[in-house]
Amino acid sequence: WEPQKLDRAKGSGWRLGSFTILLFVLMFLTGTLVRIGYVLAVLLRPPGTPSGYSEDLIFRFIFLASAIGAGWICNHWLEGLPWRALGLSFQEHWWRDLCAGSLIGGASLALAAGIACAAGGLRFAVSGREMYVAVLQTLVSTAVLFTVAALAEEALFRGYPLQTLSRAGLVWLAVLLTSLPFAAVHLQNPNVVAGFTFINTAL
Repeated sequence: WEPQKLDRAKGSGWRLGSFTILLFVLMFLTGTLVRIGYVLAVLLRPPGTPSGYSEDLIFRFIFLASAIGAGWICNHWLEGLPWRALGLSFQEHWWRDLCAGSLIGGASLALAAGIACAAGGLRFAVSGREMYVAVLQTLVSTAVLFTVAALAEEALFRGYPLQTLSRAGLVWLAVLLTSLPFAAVHLQNPNVVAGFTFINTAL
């Protein structure tokens, strides 16, 4: 049993290393292509200075494409698995899962805001019509950015790395090796509390 477990660990470690190398290669190539496209666009028709939002969205798309691409290549060439093994295929009644997940997520945010209001740390005020338009625009643009960002993070941390280690029977190692880096990359978020934020995000 132990030799078999060691062999599985070695095999999954080799596949995980291949995924990591491929991820960085694809990010470099995709980023280079995007930069070339931007330079050509500027030469043909100056688009003006890109906003921080558009730059962040483009970066997230590069991240997402690279993580999905690396996962698919490793799934296909190293393990002979189909595209749906990445977890991105549409299942029956997927829209119900999407609605339920969105409602649960919205309710959790509303609960957090309610607690903050009750504690006196947050306050809402009614403004004019222009403010409602600005709020709606912010909600839509934030939803787009967070959707792409969440997909990219899931593809990287809960995609191929977690799955290939789990298939090797190394579930606890898979959880550990994906949750700790996941927590680490969120330490640059606003209002981080040293130690507590890392533990909370990892859990």
